[in-house]
Amino acid sequence: MRKFLFFLLSLVSLAARPSDDEIVGVRITRAQGGLPDNNVREIYQDSVGFMYFSTHYSSYRYDGYAFSYVPDSVVQPLRLAAAR
Repeated sequence: MRKFLFFLLSLVSLAARPSDDEIVGVRITRAQGGLPDNNVREIYQDSVGFMYFSTHYSSYRYDGYAFSYVPDSVVQPLRLAAAR
């Protein structure tokens, strides 16, 4: 009976495992990673996949490797789209 339960639990755990397409990687970054401070006020993503972070000082685009400064005029359409 125990072998059967072990087998059944093994099957259930394999069936519940997410596929490779569902696994999401998370990277934690801080001010040392390129942002001027750790207080992020807004986060947006554009249609290409770039992430935009607005801090108290300004806005930055993250391409998956590094942060780069972007003017607020670039982020403003993302804010308007998110508000809809």
